[in-house]
Amino acid sequence: MLKKEPCNMHSLFDDIHGYMNLQKHIMEKDNIVILRNEDKYYPKLNIITDKEKILQILSNLLINALKFTEKGVIEYGYSVLNLNKIMFYVKDSGIGTKKENHTQLFEKFKKSDYCFGKENKGFGLGLCIAKGLVSLFNGDIWVESNEYGGSTFKFSIPLDPVSSSNEDEDDSNSNPKKSKSRKTKMLYL
Repeated sequence: MLKKEPCNMHSLFDDIHGYMNLQKHIMEKDNIVILRNEDKYYPKLNIITDKEKILQILSNLLINALKFTEKGVIEYGYSVLNLNKIMFYVKDSGIGTKKENHTQLFEKFKKSDYCFGKENKGFGLGLCIAKGLVSLFNGDIWVESNEYGGSTFKFSIPLDPVSSSNEDEDDSNSNPKKSKSRKTKMLYL
């Protein structure tokens, strides 16, 4: 069940960034740079969502990226696709996987042939949990990768922007020429 409440995307990304830099240090992966990328058109986006579940999905994807990347860059971000959908992603410069293994990556206890090795810890549940959480939002999750290196995990969920203020609603009600949907108003602030 989702616990929907107002969430500022910039603040959420601050939380994730601090947590992931700590995890990077714990995992002794100091030769990896973690970058964040917020939608340049909506950098201070406020939405109604379940913040904790978004954090859990992104954390699972980022921890996986740390596990399978020895050096290079891990980038995560979001972009507003349209007035009804937002997409998040985690991109790494890790080992990658064959295209035929993409669907099994999201199954319980399944790991790609390239995932086995001394560095691999865990039971293969992170991506399955992420998929289950994304489905609670009625969203989609997928991977873009190849066997020569690098993967990008993406998920999209419905977008429910928060109105910037009650004053905006009052203004649009009093002046029909300024009338726009709440979503449009929020996204263009």
